[in-house]
Amino acid sequence: MTERLARWILMSHDRFEGDDLVVTHEFISLMLGVRRQGVTEALHAT
Repeated sequence: MTERLARWILMSHDRFEGDDLVVTHEFISLMLGVRRQGVTEALHAT
């Protein structure tokens, strides 16, 4: 999960203007097809 999240963040950063990526854990979980809690745990693991 951590690798998928990192890859998604990098790909999204390439597509957005600027260095700020303002999204919620809920949105990321929908994009990755995982539970929101999994996103939170992966972000805390990094």
